[in-house]
Amino acid sequence: MRIVVSCGCEDEAVTSSSSGFEVARRRHLEGYGARLQEEAERLTWPLERLHRLRDHRLRTVLRAAKERSGWHAHRLAHVDPDAVTGDDLSSIPVMTKSDVMTNWNDIVTDPRLTLGRAEAHLASVESDGPAYLLDEYQVLTTGGSSGTRGVFVWDFEGFLMYAMSRDRGTLWLQQRAGRAESRRAMVAASHATHATSLLARTFAGSPQLGATRSFPVTLPLEQILDGLNRYRELGVADLSMVLGHDDTSARHTLDTLLTDVLPRL
Repeated sequence: MRIVVSCGCEDEAVTSSSSGFEVARRRHLEGYGARLQEEAERLTWPLERLHRLRDHRLRTVLRAAKERSGWHAHRLAHVDPDAVTGDDLSSIPVMTKSDVMTNWNDIVTDPRLTLGRAEAHLASVESDGPAYLLDEYQVLTTGGSSGTRGVFVWDFEGFLMYAMSRDRGTLWLQQRAGRAESRRAMVAASHATHATSLLARTFAGSPQLGATRSFPVTLPLEQILDGLNRYRELGVADLSMVLGHDDTSARHTLDTLLTDVLPRL
């Protein structure tokens, strides 16, 4: 099922329903379960082997950018992907967050995606809960604490790799310590428009990592502490990006957690 969220313009978000999110989420979770162990094992690879994989993935990204993005095709015209390595990135121009937001529609590699459609999707997620855009994309925004809010789209494979990159170290340490599973708690954004919330919701129920509990940073501090005290292990991810710069109450909660509470847990 698809829900069209009308924004009164051409850029309408074609967003999955809550049941559609659960179906797509299960596909993500299955991929995560099948591949996380392999990703964890890569942490022990020799450096030379890691560099070969790094260079292969770098060249794949450069080729896709040149072939499918008008903006990148122009700025990377002088770059030969087959000649680039991670040891020397000087030939690749830096892309800033400002570049992304100014040239968004020309940067993306799927012409169905526009900034207007992404923004409409984010508004739907904030009001109705997590969903996939066009059944395959996840749209995330930063908190804007740097002064510039960013909007970023992850395709299905990219979002899966994001999650595995985040969690492979946890799995490796867990196995090294001889634990079958762990219980994780995290303080995260309150809406699934931010990575800290959406990753937790999408990959909840992993058989490798066990139960994960996410506490919105906007909750009263006492409620957060009560929940955290029920867990022996605490994982806090990307807290500096959870909040908007004008969210004074939540910022105070975060500062208290970082400077006073966490060092004593």
